[in-house]
Amino acid sequence: DLLSGWIEDGTAARIADWKRHEGAARQAIVKRVLNGQKYQTHPCSPHIWLMLPPRWSSEGFVAQARSRGVALNSSSEFTVGSEQPKATRLCLGTPRTRGSLEQALARVNECLEDRAPAPKRNRAAGAGSPPGKRCPAGESSVALIYNSRADRNNRAQ
Repeated sequence: DLLSGWIEDGTAARIADWKRHEGAARQAIVKRVLNGQKYQTHPCSPHIWLMLPPRWSSEGFVAQARSRGVALNSSSEFTVGSEQPKATRLCLGTPRTRGSLEQALARVNECLEDRAPAPKRNRAAGAGSPPGKRCPAGESSVALIYNSRADRNNRAQ
């Protein structure tokens, strides 16, 4: 009955319109921040496939992004078989604000321009998930998440 009511009173249409508008705004942020980087997406898509330069493996890039406070997953999370694209999937809808998305994408862009491999971190010291494992609880397994103090505080409220 709830959904029928939303359809009848126009709420469902307003939500769909808002999602399209927000998706387009977030895609515009991607286009601006990742200008010059190679990625595949659709203008209405809530995610992109970011193509990685030859020097990066998908797992290595994920580790580098984690070292800069951005959690994402490698292409191995989405492929079957041994052929894996040199890419990573970024979910644009996970960051709560457009500003958080922009900051996360800027850090991803820094990783793309960085020529050094991700620093080795001690597992006991709280390193991120190993390749092929899901992100820690509270993070999406397919998401781009900028872990700023402001975002953590907003989520706690």
